[in-house]
Amino acid sequence: MDLRVTITNLSLISAKRIKIIQIPPHSSDQVQPLNLEIYGVFKGKYQAFPAPKGVNP
Repeated sequence: MDLRVTITNLSLISAKRIKIIQIPPHSSDQVQPLNLEIYGVFKGKYQAFPAPKGVNP
């Protein structure tokens, strides 16, 4: 799965949440938002895991 991270607001970082844009491999025109929740920062990079289903930021 190819994921590209798009951070548009620093408040999302302070809220421990970011929005990930999922790029479907079969189409470069369609983009689907995929919500991920940040559990920690490792070596200056964010390690993100899929947020539990049913959770809206």
